[in-house]
Amino acid sequence: MIIALIPARGGSKRIPGKNIRPFLGKPIMAYSIEAAVKTGLFDKVIVSTDDEKIADVARSYGAEVPFIRPERLSDDHTGTDAVVRHCLEWHEKRGDIVTHICCIYATAPFVQVEDIIKGYEKVCEEGTASSFSVTPFEYPIYRGLKLSEDGHVEMIWPEYQSSRSQDLPEAYHDAGQFYWLNVSEMSEEGPLFFSRNARPVILPSWRVQDIDTLDDWKRAEQIFRMIEKKTKSKFIKKGGSSMTDSILMAGRPVGEKHPCFIIAEVGANHNRSYDLALRHIDAAVEAGADAVKFQIYSADSLYSKKTPRHSGYDKDLHTLISEIETPREWLPKLADYCNKKNILFFATPFDHEAVDELNKVSEFFKIASFELVDLDLVRYCASKGKPMIISTGLADMEEIEDAYRACVEAGNENIVFLQCASVYPAPPHIMNLKSMETIRRAFGTLVGLSDHTPGVHISVAAVAMGASVVEKHFTLDRSMEGPDHPFAIEPDELRELVRQIREVESAMGDGRKLGPSQEEMEFYQKARRSLHASRDIKAGETITEGMLTCKRPGLGIAPKHSDILVGRTAEIDIERDQWITWEMI
Repeated sequence: MIIALIPARGGSKRIPGKNIRPFLGKPIMAYSIEAAVKTGLFDKVIVSTDDEKIADVARSYGAEVPFIRPERLSDDHTGTDAVVRHCLEWHEKRGDIVTHICCIYATAPFVQVEDIIKGYEKVCEEGTASSFSVTPFEYPIYRGLKLSEDGHVEMIWPEYQSSRSQDLPEAYHDAGQFYWLNVSEMSEEGPLFFSRNARPVILPSWRVQDIDTLDDWKRAEQIFRMIEKKTKSKFIKKGGSSMTDSILMAGRPVGEKHPCFIIAEVGANHNRSYDLALRHIDAAVEAGADAVKFQIYSADSLYSKKTPRHSGYDKDLHTLISEIETPREWLPKLADYCNKKNILFFATPFDHEAVDELNKVSEFFKIASFELVDLDLVRYCASKGKPMIISTGLADMEEIEDAYRACVEAGNENIVFLQCASVYPAPPHIMNLKSMETIRRAFGTLVGLSDHTPGVHISVAAVAMGASVVEKHFTLDRSMEGPDHPFAIEPDELRELVRQIREVESAMGDGRKLGPSQEEMEFYQKARRSLHASRDIKAGETITEGMLTCKRPGLGIAPKHSDILVGRTAEIDIERDQWITWEMI
């Protein structure tokens, strides 16, 4: 068994909550968990913690927390070796044979999949006890200085005073990312990793940053942004992308390995009635939606009064919009009500003022399809540093890239692009759900669907195709007056949407084929085929092919072993139609 172990105690003092503090949109520990999983090396990815909150976050990102670390191993003075030994002892008591273990630090967002794999290759070399990440000192340490007792400066190694830098031996220091151990070579009492039989994985210094203080944290985020920006720019030019696995929406992980984030879009269906707005929130909560969304706009800043009339509406668009504006004074009260009801609140801003107002009450933003081309608005919204959900109705790939670049240039890469057809209602044949994968491959972002089709089936199909977010307009009653009521789903349909999405998610599985589930075991035993006696067989008889038949149940020897069975001698009398087991021959 090969294990990844991520130590993450809860008592960090210099940076409170350090191990699950958001680092550019997701808990810093998530980077280590995701890197470990992506290597494909590990039978288990375990987080060792004394904190239940950390344990919950770890599980949400795919790690196991099979034990809570004891108090004696949870103080400031507990070293990595002690935590690793505790994990190995825990498995040994359960009869598990661990051959290799890799300790990955929880605060290592720069850790790379390929480096962990290199470490494994090195630790598997003959005679190697351990392998871990190191990086060169940026300045020749042999030119180091110290202060003498009388306060003068002197060299630590004066023998190197006249040596050229290029003639000095290269010196390295621990990079603080990962540490591999060959358990069979483990020292019983000495240091686990820093032995004479250790091999290095050398990392460039620009990919290494200790994170012990808030200043370190800010510096690490800046470096990470620069690396990601450079990497993504390179990928976009080549037509590929590095993939974002998940982001945080107000502390809630959203991504491929997490439940679909379901948005109940109220929009303007409150009809400017605060009570009706609250009733919509209540209905969304009852249906099980993750978030409820409104829209914040002003007719004067949204539409020219000279806009040509749309064939689908009885009123000109400026007048229509002016009649359904969400009163902005509602925002703090709506946010507070949603918080009490345990549902996330956010809205689509249509002007800079709305961005500022929503920034005070919401932890993420939505950009509407029609506003995707307003790059100034997109950039301003992205500059707030909060996750961005952007609909892409009407857009081509160049326009989506423009919006993507506007966010990245503002220092924000926490983006979800939603496929959308901007017709109300939208016919299914124009939904183009496959474009979600096109967008994901091009930009590496999470993707989803803003769905204006009748019913809920298109949204459910989108989830099966990889949508991490689904947005659906809903109303308490489609017969109400207003432009968005007729194509919206009603509370019973919203409830059904949530139910079906959760069922589809549970049906997706993990892709591994490991034989029957527990629920299938009775059919596995009674309805599968196995080898049976086609006639009575006496004890001592040599079994021939003609004595065997293949039928249900599957309680006997598997049919593929018939050639092994032929030529064996029956140990006991076997009646006709009896399944044959290995104990009978």
